[in-house]
Amino acid sequence: MTPQNAHESNEAGTALVSDARWAAAITASRAHTDARWVEISDRMRARALRVTRRSLPITAQAPSGPVHVSEQVLITYLRDALTAVPGARVDDIIIAVGAQDAYAGITVAISARYGEPLLPIADAMRDLAAARLRDLLGDITPPVTVTTMEVHIDDVLEA
Repeated sequence: MTPQNAHESNEAGTALVSDARWAAAITASRAHTDARWVEISDRMRARALRVTRRSLPITAQAPSGPVHVSEQVLITYLRDALTAVPGARVDDIIIAVGAQDAYAGITVAISARYGEPLLPIADAMRDLAAARLRDLLGDITPPVTVTTMEVHIDDVLEA
């Protein structure tokens, strides 16, 4: 029931709700706080944190031998490194995985600022990605080059 129809009459001709009762109902509904909302909120947050996101393993070369690094870990570290490139914003990173979970290449979708020269941005991103992948995976094959790392211009940012 809304305040607009609170004063309407029913078939018997009596007022449905008096002004005082209407005001009391509004006040009570605004003042109500479920005592368990914090408990429910904490439980939901805990469940959300337990949910795992599937991620491909990518073989890295450690001094003790081969290990696997999560694709999501690589993407996070690459995104962090590539934010240092001025004039561009990273929109998406896709890592290609080949046989035996080996790194096979990378695609980076970016938005570039209007008027910025695109080739220097792409070259800077390749250099940073190569350094970060070398830090995380060891010597990678194939190395990061124009053919193994595609920089895709996805959008244009305002100057």
